[in-house]
Amino acid sequence: SVEGGPHRIVFTLPPMIVATLRLLWSLPTTDARTTPNLLEGGPPQITRQELFAFAHEMCTRLGSIAPVEGLRQSLLCASSADRADKNGFGNRAACCQLFLNSALACLEANVKDSDTQFLGLQLLVGVLRQ
Repeated sequence: SVEGGPHRIVFTLPPMIVATLRLLWSLPTTDARTTPNLLEGGPPQITRQELFAFAHEMCTRLGSIAPVEGLRQSLLCASSADRADKNGFGNRAACCQLFLNSALACLEANVKDSDTQFLGLQLLVGVLRQ
């Protein structure tokens, strides 16, 4: 069977999240939609906020299937949002907070093993110290 179901998502979503974060850095420094759209033959219009929202959706879905990987990807996105905020790519502090809240919610709701919870808290503290 070609269908992978939830098991395939664990292998598909992390690279998609990383690719989305890489795309964030290739956008112009403004979120203004100044580029022509696809109907006019130009590149697609997208903002950093839309890309962060897409990454958040993927992290949330991943967290419900593979909690530790969802936690790791949420923390990666939080770190990227913080870096974008510090580098003057708009106010991304709220976006960073959204990813951190999502990581904590995933840790609380989906991770039951105390050793894994401790590892998750260590990862969270490491991101917060950056």
